[in-house]
Amino acid sequence: MITRIIIIGLTIVGFIGCSKENKDNNIIYSAWPIAKVEGATTGTINQPIPITVSWPYSSGCDLVDKFAESNAGNTVTITTLGYKSKGICTMDTGIKTIIYNFTTKKSGVYELKFVNHDSFITHVVIIN
Repeated sequence: MITRIIIIGLTIVGFIGCSKENKDNNIIYSAWPIAKVEGATTGTINQPIPITVSWPYSSGCDLVDKFAESNAGNTVTITTLGYKSKGICTMDTGIKTIIYNFTTKKSGVYELKFVNHDSFITHVVIIN
């Protein structure tokens, strides 16, 4: 009788623990500091220009995977967004990179301003 109760209890715990709904997966993004920006300085209308954005990490849990943009004429302000993932992570530090693709429908000189704490790292691109 006690064995059955233990087996039933463990089965219930197993179903609860293996539930597909995991409320801890809510990701909270924040502005992430960057170390440098490198890429082409010329491009063509409607063609993506890959810009390499280097960002520091302090553990394997640090992840950067998207950008937020705001446009004011030919000035584009880009904020690198990242988060700390949950779980077991490595404790190494260093610099990682991610590609930001800049595309525009108009020719001109564009100032890409990447937010870095309270300042910017600027990259100028001429579109023909």
